[in-house]
Amino acid sequence: MDLQEDQQAAAAAGSTSSGSSSSTSSCYALHDAARGGDVTEVAAMLEAGASTEVYDQQGATPLLWAAQQGHHEVVQQLLSAGAAVEAPDTEGWRPLHWASQNGHDRVVQLLLQAGATAEVHDKNGVRPLHLGAQSGSMRVVQLLLDAPGIVVDTRADEASFTPLYMASRRGHAHIVELLLAAGASTSCPVGMGFTALHAASEQGHTAVVQALLKCGGAAAAAQATRHGSMPVHLAAWSGHAGCVRVLLAVPGVDVTQHILQEDSQGWTPLYLAARRGHAEVVNVLVQRLGPAASETALVRAAKTAGAAGHMSVFAALAKELGRLHPAAVPSLLSGPDAPNPAVALAAMVSKCMDETADVDRQRAELQESEAELAAVKAGTQHLIVQAAGLLRRAEQQQQQQQQQQQGCQCGALDAGGCDEVQL
Repeated sequence: MDLQEDQQAAAAAGSTSSGSSSSTSSCYALHDAARGGDVTEVAAMLEAGASTEVYDQQGATPLLWAAQQGHHEVVQQLLSAGAAVEAPDTEGWRPLHWASQNGHDRVVQLLLQAGATAEVHDKNGVRPLHLGAQSGSMRVVQLLLDAPGIVVDTRADEASFTPLYMASRRGHAHIVELLLAAGASTSCPVGMGFTALHAASEQGHTAVVQALLKCGGAAAAAQATRHGSMPVHLAAWSGHAGCVRVLLAVPGVDVTQHILQEDSQGWTPLYLAARRGHAEVVNVLVQRLGPAASETALVRAAKTAGAAGHMSVFAALAKELGRLHPAAVPSLLSGPDAPNPAVALAAMVSKCMDETADVDRQRAELQESEAELAAVKAGTQHLIVQAAGLLRRAEQQQQQQQQQQQGCQCGALDAGGCDEVQL
């Protein structure tokens, strides 16, 4: 859920309607120049005595427009002319809100230096830090965190969203790490008990999930909403296999308990993934369960997959059921919640045929690999033989050289001895 979407739409409409009465009226000329970033025109109008505090038909002052558009030079001009740094629009947004929302870090810095309050909030309790975290601008967030009186876990509107929750839902891992380093809590729930980890898991932001788990650990992974949903429930429901893997790999997490944990509806992560037809997630969960997969859990998951028409998932679960609980396989085709028997059997046969083809392919690849290995071995042995031959030759040549050197030395000594006798 994005903050102030209606405001953004209204502002966008206002910024594109330059032909409206507000742009043709001379009393709004400073607004138009500020919105357009016309430094020369703004300077001329300020010199002529134009007021910086007039509100246009969109309920904004020139400073609000300049801050929203990121025109830092115009912002500096208006502030130097005495513009009210915290003059709100109709929804209570100040220039700092707009600059933070749009990631204009130079404007944020100017406003804070001019005395803007970092903890200022609009009618719904939304603060600049919420918007900066949502925007993904690391520089904006750092400036706000460094401001006096900032509250890192400050809450907004009726859902009590925190900056960490907003950044996590948007997938801004670098912002999440920045907020965590500033002391943000991973266990701080919003709305119906959702945490930042729930938001990241539901959206599939694996890097954010990893950052939150590094700080919150197994306790964060096990925290449930008011409906009993843990982060792994949401990741499984949404089909994010990467997040599921990370959540189940946390030290201290009881993997079996997490996978088979029922929410308030009696649904487990395995059931939810099967119901949505997320084959990769189902495969991850089944592999992590191993022999701990109960007959009831597999039958329920298989039946819901079949009823929803996800026959490949049904067949995969039926195979696992047959491996662990073979006597329970017939129950898949009975009862009001069972899939069409003909369709189910066809899916199971297709699964078997696919796996047989995979085995044949793997066998062929193995044979090719074995042939390649044999060729490599033969080549290696040939090289060893050649190397041994070269080594023997080198040794023989070395011996011959040594013998020749010794012969030369003996001849020299004999010649010297004859000279001495003659003397």
